[in-house]
Amino acid sequence: MVVHLLNISIFKKIIIMGFNKRFITEDLLRQIYKNDGYQLLIDNITKPDALYIGDEFSEKIVDLISNGESEEKIKECFE
Repeated sequence: MVVHLLNISIFKKIIIMGFNKRFITEDLLRQIYKNDGYQLLIDNITKPDALYIGDEFSEKIVDLISNGESEEKIKECFE
């Protein structure tokens, strides 16, 4: 399992207000994309303080989004 920390000030947040984390898998990402659309997919990856990544597909999607890849390139992964 891979953990990505998305916020540099994460330790302050842990002490002050808790720790916002998401567990993501290919099935979950595909379900979010299919049912809720691209923007909610992006929000689910970029909003938490940390991501627990359960598989290679999820890691690829997180890397694409973190590196600012185009919406088209990200959507191609779901086809």
